[in-house]
Amino acid sequence: MDYEKIIDEYEGMINKDQAGKLKYEGYNFCASLSGPECISVEELASLIEEKRDDLIKNEFKNMFYSANIKDRVYRIFNEESIKSYRLFGAKRLVVIGSSPNTLKFFVSSRLSKKLDKANKLVKSSDEIVISNALVNLHNDFLYSGKDTDLKKVDKGRSKQEPYMEMDHSTGNTRIFAKISSLDSSKIIRSGKDSSLELKLDLGSKMLNLILEGSSLKCVKEFNPGDNIFAEFCRLVKADKGLSMVADNYSRVVLIKQSKH
Repeated sequence: MDYEKIIDEYEGMINKDQAGKLKYEGYNFCASLSGPECISVEELASLIEEKRDDLIKNEFKNMFYSANIKDRVYRIFNEESIKSYRLFGAKRLVVIGSSPNTLKFFVSSRLSKKLDKANKLVKSSDEIVISNALVNLHNDFLYSGKDTDLKKVDKGRSKQEPYMEMDHSTGNTRIFAKISSLDSSKIIRSGKDSSLELKLDLGSKMLNLILEGSSLKCVKEFNPGDNIFAEFCRLVKADKGLSMVADNYSRVVLIKQSKH
């Protein structure tokens, strides 16, 4: 039996033993918790808590349960931030819902790319619809499978003009700006704890953005005029005024300038 073919079909979400159960033992890959309608994270959590014992009893025939969810993004982490969570083919961690009702959603490479799409960039506080999210009843995590999809609730194109904003209720400091020049970029430290300082053009003023950890790995090749989007950054005082720091707890997207 070609186990690898079945595992690939499910985007790495299952192991060899589970592939055999799907093929020979009559297992279902998943059963729906929400039906065709979308529910919120809070509603899903209540449903799981109410029916957890009965659902777990039926796990012998259902490998996963699925749900359709419509809720806000609490925050998105960089891909490099979840190496210790790389189970079930997960590429990235997204937290869905509003505090204190949030769920961790581990997404595949396919869905991770959709989050960073330039003209439909998904940010924290945006509303999204997740169809066929896979639910783990034992730890209340969500996973993405071959039939899982997500889309941003359409409110027009993402803002393209430079901006910097702060949300004091969530502690989120967010910026979207152009890289001003290569000459102004410099390596502050090299080696294991390396960091890079970029000078960004906000239109009315310039600002230094310091990239560290997983945020530095998101910006491998860049040119003047490329845009940077970053959120959940820290503001720090420096000799030249305020700087922003993006680290392992931030999210950074490099948006390449279109070539005409």
